Amino acid sequence: MKTGEFEKKAFNGEIDERKFGIRRPDYIGWEGGQPVTLKDGTIIYTGVSGFRSVSDLEIVMRAVEMMG
Repeated sequence: MKTGEFEKKAFNGEIDERKFGIRRPDYIGWEGGQPVTLKDGTIIYTGVSGFRSVSDLEIVMRAVEMMG
Protein backbone atom coordinates (compact mmCIF):
# COMPACT_ATOMS: atom_id res chain seq x y z
CA MET A 1 0.00 0.00 0.00
CA LYS A 2 1.07 3.58 -0.41
CA THR A 3 3.03 5.15 2.43
CA GLY A 4 0.25 7.62 3.22
CA GLU A 5 -2.34 4.81 3.40
CA PHE A 6 -0.04 2.78 5.67
CA GLU A 7 0.34 5.68 8.06
CA LYS A 8 -3.40 6.33 8.21
CA LYS A 9 -4.10 2.67 8.98
CA ALA A 10 -1.38 2.58 11.65
CA PHE A 11 -2.60 5.75 13.36
CA ASN A 12 -6.20 4.47 13.24
CA GLY A 13 -5.13 1.19 14.87
CA GLU A 14 -6.11 -0.85 11.79
CA ILE A 15 -2.62 -2.40 11.44
CA ASP A 16 0.35 -2.99 13.72
CA GLU A 17 3.23 -1.15 12.05
CA ARG A 18 5.79 -3.05 14.14
CA LYS A 19 5.07 -6.17 12.07
CA PHE A 20 6.52 -4.32 9.08
CA GLY A 21 9.66 -3.05 10.82
CA ILE A 22 8.49 0.56 10.83
CA ARG A 23 7.91 2.32 14.12
CA ARG A 24 6.83 5.78 15.05
CA PRO A 25 8.30 8.39 14.66
CA ASP A 26 10.02 6.92 11.59
CA TYR A 27 7.10 7.69 9.30
CA ILE A 28 7.73 9.78 6.25
CA GLY A 29 4.33 11.35 5.67
CA TRP A 30 4.52 11.16 1.88
CA GLU A 31 1.94 9.78 -0.50
CA GLY A 32 4.67 7.87 -2.36
CA GLY A 33 5.68 4.30 -1.84
CA GLN A 34 3.91 3.04 -4.93
CA PRO A 35 3.63 -0.76 -5.22
CA VAL A 36 5.22 -2.13 -8.39
CA THR A 37 4.95 -5.80 -9.40
CA LEU A 38 7.96 -7.12 -11.30
CA LYS A 39 7.65 -9.76 -14.04
CA ASP A 40 8.68 -12.53 -11.61
CA GLY A 41 5.85 -11.56 -9.24
CA THR A 42 8.08 -9.75 -6.74
CA ILE A 43 6.36 -6.67 -5.31
CA ILE A 44 8.55 -3.67 -4.50
CA TYR A 45 7.48 -0.31 -3.08
CA THR A 46 9.11 2.70 -4.64
CA GLY A 47 9.18 6.45 -4.64
CA VAL A 48 11.24 9.22 -6.15
CA SER A 49 12.10 12.11 -3.86
CA GLY A 50 11.12 15.52 -5.14
CA PHE A 51 8.24 14.33 -7.35
CA ARG A 52 4.53 13.91 -6.71
CA SER A 53 3.29 10.35 -6.27
CA VAL A 54 1.69 10.38 -9.72
CA SER A 55 5.02 11.27 -11.38
CA ASP A 56 7.22 8.97 -9.31
CA LEU A 57 5.19 5.90 -10.27
CA GLU A 58 5.60 6.71 -13.96
CA ILE A 59 9.35 7.23 -13.54
CA VAL A 60 9.75 3.92 -11.72
CA MET A 61 7.59 2.00 -14.22
CA ARG A 62 9.70 3.33 -17.11
CA ALA A 63 12.88 2.31 -15.26
CA VAL A 64 11.53 -1.21 -14.65
CA GLU A 65 10.61 -1.51 -18.33
CA MET A 66 14.11 -0.40 -19.36
CA MET A 67 15.66 -3.05 -17.09
CA GLY A 68 13.75 -5.73 -18.97
